[in-house]
Amino acid sequence: MDVYYADTVSVLIPVTPGPWMEGKDPIERAMNCRINYKNERTMNTEGEEVVSHINLLCAYGENIDYNYRIRIDLVEYGIISIDRIQDFSSQYQKVYLG
Repeated sequence: MDVYYADTVSVLIPVTPGPWMEGKDPIERAMNCRINYKNERTMNTEGEEVVSHINLLCAYGENIDYNYRIRIDLVEYGIISIDRIQDFSSQYQKVYLG
């Protein structure tokens, strides 16, 4: 499955403010994945059915949280839903963006 992770996106990890509540820039790291531009219905964290226009297939070991932001071609997206999928002997994550 690792062969299919040919695209690279930036993951923006928020940083907690310091003692004086100063704003800090998020930590940016690169992540290999596969980008699918496809309309799909999914459930968000509140249980509502929403439409995602982009989803990512990434390795199962990637640490992805709902408060992270994903940057693709200078456009930032929020994470709607994360599915962890077992497909025969391989495991991967499907991240829905909105």
